[in-house]
Amino acid sequence: MHTKLEGVFAPIPTPFNADGSLALDKLAHNIAIWETMELDGYVALGSNGEFPLLTADEKIAVLETCRSAMKSDRLLIAGTGCESLAQTIDLTKRAAAAGADTTLVVTPFYFKNRATDSMLAGYFKSVADASPMPIMIYNVPAYTGLFMSTEAVLDAAQHANIIGMKESTTDVVKMAQIVAGNAPNFTLLTGSASGFLPCLSIGVKGTISAFANFAPERIQAVKRAFDSGDLATAMTLQHALIEPNKAVTAKYGVAGVKAMLETRGMYGGHIRAPYPQLTDAERADLMAIARRYDLIQ
Repeated sequence: MHTKLEGVFAPIPTPFNADGSLALDKLAHNIAIWETMELDGYVALGSNGEFPLLTADEKIAVLETCRSAMKSDRLLIAGTGCESLAQTIDLTKRAAAAGADTTLVVTPFYFKNRATDSMLAGYFKSVADASPMPIMIYNVPAYTGLFMSTEAVLDAAQHANIIGMKESTTDVVKMAQIVAGNAPNFTLLTGSASGFLPCLSIGVKGTISAFANFAPERIQAVKRAFDSGDLATAMTLQHALIEPNKAVTAKYGVAGVKAMLETRGMYGGHIRAPYPQLTDAERADLMAIARRYDLIQ
C-alpha cells in the first residue's frame, strides 16, 4: 500500500454540471491533465472538493472515478470525516473499497463546546482502530471553528494507524512542536502554499495546497531549492507565491480555484448551491493577479 506522505498534493475540486449534478467525465479529464503535472498525489473530497455538499454515494462515485482515471502510483487520499463516529467509519470503509490509499478525517465540530482534547484524540483513535487504511487528521479551524491542540494531536499520533496530519493554520510554532513531539511515524503537511518555506524549515514534509491544483511546479520549485540548500532562491520563489495564493484561497476560495483550473486546460465549472459563482469583476481581478505573477499570459 502506497502511503508516502511527502511532497506536493493537490486537493482537487469536485466538478459539477450547470444543474448541480456531478460531472464525472470532467473529473476524469482533469485527472488526466494532473497526471502530467509535478504532483505527488491527490486529495479528493477535501474542502476544495466541497465535501460537505456531497452525499455519501456521490463521494464514493468521485473516488471511483479518480482511481479509474489515475495511471500513476500516486497517493489517493480521501476525505471521509463526518460529524458522527459511525458515519466516519462507514464512509472510510467504503472509501478504502473504492480505491483510496489513505483517509483525511476532519475534526468533528458541530458540538465544539464539548470537543475536549481527550474527546478529539479518542475520536481519531477510534476511527483508526476501525479503518482498513491509514488515516490522517485534518485541522482546519477557518471552516470548523475548532482548533485541535498540540497535545491532542500528539496523543492521537501515538496510534500506529494514524500516520499524519494536514495542518491548515499558519501556526509554525505549533507545527514545530508537533514535528518535535514523540511521534516518529507521524508526518505533518501544511495546508498553505503561502508559508511553505518556513514550514519546511521546521520539518514539515510537504503541502496539500489549493495552489497545487493549477501551479504545482511553483511549489515544487520551492521544495527543490530548500532541499538543495539554496535558501536564497527558495525565499524568492516563496515570496512570489504569497499574493496569488491569497487571492485564490482566502479571497475567492473554491470558485477561484476552479477559475484557475480553466487556465490550464481543465474543467472548473460551477460551485454547488447555495454558494455563489465568481462575478465577472471578481474573475477579472483574479486573472489580473495571475497575469502579474506569470501564471497566465
